[in-house]
Amino acid sequence: MPMMLLVKRMALAIKAVFTPLQVVMATSGVGNRHVHVHVLPVYGLYDVVPRAELERQEAHTLPPEELTRVARDLADSLGMLTGESRL
Repeated sequence: MPMMLLVKRMALAIKAVFTPLQVVMATSGVGNRHVHVHVLPVYGLYDVVPRAELERQEAHTLPPEELTRVARDLADSLGMLTGESRL
């Protein structure tokens, strides 16, 4: 399956589960002929935080049950898009 089709499906799943203002894509990859595609929910007009600010903030880990629920919701949404059943 073409990579951008997978990115589009993930973006639609993120939009369905998290209901952000929009979903954006960022790519990176240096050397070794590879690429990373980041599909990110955006909740505000300037939803980009400088690294220095992020480093000052305290990290909050979600409980395992919440992470499992989010993973299941994303998988279910992806399944609806492809007509397949997930998790």
